[in-house]
Amino acid sequence: MIKPGRHGEQHNTMTRANTLIKWIIMVILAWQATFNISDSAIQALFGFLCKILSVLAFEAPFIACIRDSFPKCNVTALKRVGIENDSFQKFVVCGSCNELYPDINDLIYSAHGTIKARTCSNQILYNRRRVACGQPLLKKSILEDGKCTFIPIKTYCYKSIVESIEELLNRKGMLNECQKWRSREVPSGYLADIFDGAIWKKRFHSKDEQGRYFLDTPSNLGLMLNVDWYQPYQRKSDCSVGAIYCTIMNLPRELRNKRENVLLVGIIPNFDNTPNLDKSLMTYMDFGEGFQCNLRVIRILFVRH
Repeated sequence: MIKPGRHGEQHNTMTRANTLIKWIIMVILAWQATFNISDSAIQALFGFLCKILSVLAFEAPFIACIRDSFPKCNVTALKRVGIENDSFQKFVVCGSCNELYPDINDLIYSAHGTIKARTCSNQILYNRRRVACGQPLLKKSILEDGKCTFIPIKTYCYKSIVESIEELLNRKGMLNECQKWRSREVPSGYLADIFDGAIWKKRFHSKDEQGRYFLDTPSNLGLMLNVDWYQPYQRKSDCSVGAIYCTIMNLPRELRNKRENVLLVGIIPNFDNTPNLDKSLMTYMDFGEGFQCNLRVIRILFVRH
């Protein structure tokens, strides 16, 4: 039986505990972003804090309240502070031939009561014959409850270019910014921006099958596809990760390469050899009819950089 006023006191305790938990999570996430801490390290930190709170909970009821609500993993922590997970689609990728597999469940099977993982089935040329690659794609992992599972050895992350462009163009004034290049005044013979160069004039002003110029339609966009490699760790020089990103060339020069206007499309994992980028790029280069945004049909033409 709860005494009068007891319920309000418990509610205040829960409110203070939730506020403190959110503050701790935000500090940890900010620390991770500032110093490029891996998700695995943050996962271990949350697990360690949970154990510390479990020990201290016997000494103070307030800490017990924090322990009961404290997140045990990164996903739960992000949900607690209202941060949505990224919308990247994750592919299992072969570390040898770079073949992509969209569903990890297709790579796991049961044989004689034992769960096993398939190897890469992509056909490659070896000694003038077509043979299966055979490279392992998954590695076994034992969970805390003793169950066995499989996780990808390498993962390729891809975000829909259409969704990214929709998010960008839905910002106030962005569609108008993409049209400002049409009213530019540049003296004859000057090369002030990409609009004055041969690629923009020849590639994007070429006629289609109906005899129309691509950029005659105001809502059509020209995108530059970029691939850059970087080392994510300061003290580990043998790991290089690739980033595939796009810039909308219709935007003015002062806006085109701003961080908030660059579209991150794919993240290529570390490989021992230079990967075959066509295996990665083909996942989002196959749309051409366009999409609708703000009641306009948007069509896109790519130029690789």
